[in-house]
Order: sequence, then structure tokens, then C-alpha cells
Amino acid sequence: MIGEAMSCGTPCVVTDVGDSERIVGGTGVVVPASDPEEMVAGWRKILLITKEEREALGQKARERICAEFSLTHLIERTNRGFERLLNTTLG
Repeated sequence: MIGEAMSCGTPCVVTDVGDSERIVGGTGVVVPASDPEEMVAGWRKILLITKEEREALGQKARERICAEFSLTHLIERTNRGFERLLNTTLG
């Protein structure tokens, strides 16, 4: 759901669990897991910036998803992974 929100131009506040931090990159706020105070602070940070700053951050989030997590990228990465696996196994 992070990627979906970002692709709609929504800046995200996420916990540092799984790939969330890698997905968000510098386009949102990452907070420690199980720390509600930090989550509140993260959302406060997003909500207190100007509308223009929030829209710019949202656009940056959308651009990141389109550039780094598109279907084309997924296919290319999967193919490279299979090629490495085959080269290791057969090579």
C-alpha cells in the first residue's frame, strides 16, 4: 500500500519494517517500529509543512515509484536475478 499511495502523490510516514524504508527513500518519513510517539511526530512533520511543500514531496514520491518500482523495473530485476542464479548454478 505504500507504493500505491506514493504513486498517487501521497507522502508517506512508515515504520522501518520490511522494505518500507527502501521504498519511501527520501520522499517521506521513516520512524522506528513500535514507537507511537515517533509515528505521531512523523505525521506532524508532514502535516505542518506547507501545502506546496507537501505537494512537492508527493510528486517526488510519485516520481520515485515510477522510476524505481515500475513493472518494467520489476521485470528487469527479476530477469537479472534469474540470470545470476543460472550462471551460479550452471557456470
